[in-house]
Amino acid sequence: IVALDGSAASEVCLAPARQVARGFGAALILLHVIEPLWAAGDSASAGDSASADQQAQEVRRIHERLRNLAAQLAQEGISARPLIARGEPAGEIQSQIERRRGDLLCLSTSSRGPVGRLFFGTVAQKLMGFVRVPVIAVRRERSPG
Repeated sequence: IVALDGSAASEVCLAPARQVARGFGAALILLHVIEPLWAAGDSASAGDSASADQQAQEVRRIHERLRNLAAQLAQEGISARPLIARGEPAGEIQSQIERRRGDLLCLSTSSRGPVGRLFFGTVAQKLMGFVRVPVIAVRRERSPG
């Protein structure tokens, strides 16, 4: 399972995933987890509708990107398929590993400082505590600025 967050930076983990897939003849699942929108009240407001529309557009963009990545991998002789799931990212990634019988997780990690990790944590850190398969975690390059 290759966990991608929709950013180009998260795709850094595709390099080792390609190597593993080639070496073992493995198929890749390109997984993106969408966190649910939480409504502020019982009825949908105009802002909630706009947020839902924006998220729907983002889902279409991400699905297209995952399909393109899968097609590129297929041209390289690597079987890959896109999968979009909804939920809390760390929990949903773990769930998909179990459901899909994944035997390896590839993901990228952000380069938050110690204070950021303390207050926010990362999906990678959360997964390291309970995922039952080997993990290849690749550090992303820091964004300039």
